[in-house]
Amino acid sequence: MTKVFPASRIGAKTKKGFQKNLNRMRAFCRFIILQEGYEPEPTALMYCQFLDDFNPKERELGMERGRMRLLKCDELWMLRNEDGSLSSGMQKELEATEKFNTTLVQSRY
Repeated sequence: MTKVFPASRIGAKTKKGFQKNLNRMRAFCRFIILQEGYEPEPTALMYCQFLDDFNPKERELGMERGRMRLLKCDELWMLRNEDGSLSSGMQKELEATEKFNTTLVQSRY
């Protein structure tokens, strides 16, 4: 089974935007798990259950722990923002994959 780290924007300026981003990540993880042979490692969803994404220290702690778990994954799949850009957190995840040779699968989704 190929372990996939899903990367998608989570942070937002409002609670409504945050919930929209979480729902988008849930859908992305569902897409991944429905692909035969792939298992998502949805750290963003996990850490957002008990860390406050609107608290900068807690947000950074969750992102740091997520990047540590990324290194144990086989691939990074990126769900780019609607305009094709990457969030700052996604950019850091991309840099980690380049540093540690994780396979990057650019989003086509």
